[in-house]
Amino acid sequence: MQDLRYAFRTLRNSPGFTAVAILCLSLGIGANSAIFSLLDAALLRPLPVREPDRLVLVGTGTGMGSGLSYPQVDYMRRNTRSADIFAFARIDLNLSSGDLTDSPSGQVVSDNFFSALGATPLIGRGFRADDGPAAILSHRY
Repeated sequence: MQDLRYAFRTLRNSPGFTAVAILCLSLGIGANSAIFSLLDAALLRPLPVREPDRLVLVGTGTGMGSGLSYPQVDYMRRNTRSADIFAFARIDLNLSSGDLTDSPSGQVVSDNFFSALGATPLIGRGFRADDGPAAILSHRY
């Protein structure tokens, strides 16, 4: 206890040093917490889907636009029995209603997207093969 009282008395006598020490500690703790939260969300937690360790991304090369065409994916789906194969592609959207506009990013997905991942929408249902063009909004959006 004497050492603790001495430390607080010393810090009270030099306010400049105390302010710098507190600032350095808070920046270090804040940066450490932010980096760990990012790593935890990106690398340590498993994806919220059925069997995330069995997911494989198949493409024809590297970089953007290197995916398979839908006829290729459809061929693979019809001729593969050991895995669920689905297609997805990122797209940019432009939505407007009156004076309000928004440019969210989205994905075009095949009808078995949710069933292959073992995921279900929070409200409503997933896609069906006979639906035609349909949209599902994320909870955040």
